[in-house]
Amino acid sequence: MHTPNHALVPSLVRHPSFVMFWCARTSTTGAYQMLAVAVGWQLYELTNNPVDLGIVGLVQLCRWSRWRCLPARSPTATTAALSSA
Repeated sequence: MHTPNHALVPSLVRHPSFVMFWCARTSTTGAYQMLAVAVGWQLYELTNNPVDLGIVGLVQLCRWSRWRCLPARSPTATTAALSSA
C-alpha cells in the first residue's frame, strides 16, 4: 500500500499562513533576545559597573515577565535603582 506524500508532512506545515506566522514569531523572539544582550553590553561598556547591568536586567525581566510590579513589591530593589541614578 502506497501512502501519498502529503500524509508525511505534518498538517500545520501545509498551511502557508501558519508557516509565515511561525517564521515571523521566531524571528521576532530572536530579535528581542539580541536586543536585550545589546542593551546590556552597551550599558556595561559605558559604565563598567555590574550593578547597573543588574538593574537593567531586572527591569527587562520585570517588563517581559509576569512579575510586572517587582520594584513596587521590593523596596530594596526600588531603593537600589533610585540610589544608583
